[in-house]
Amino acid sequence: MAKASQRYGKLLTWCAENFKVLMPPEPELPEDPAERFEFAFTKELEADIREDMEDNSTIAKAIYFGFETLKGQTIDKVTVDGITAEIKPKSKKMRVGSDSRSSVQKTEELSRLVLQ
Repeated sequence: MAKASQRYGKLLTWCAENFKVLMPPEPELPEDPAERFEFAFTKELEADIREDMEDNSTIAKAIYFGFETLKGQTIDKVTVDGITAEIKPKSKKMRVGSDSRSSVQKTEELSRLVLQ
């Protein structure tokens, strides 16, 4: 067993010396939490989100996260006490998938309702 360990050790050393993975250097994170937040926020703003805009699940999670930050806040004389993750239709006649509007139209309508 000891001989096998030595062989594996030599093999790993040889691999480390002969195969180099070139990765871009990681920027150093600031010590200050506010600067660290700003760094992360700026990095996310630079990201390409076009693909995420087609993913309803990602959009729903982003909207939910935004609403979560409003808990306990008062906006236009309305205090947000809590957020409901699951919304059920009031009418039993409404069926899932029966709506002919696109997901973009539904998201835009939801945004208009929320921002009113």
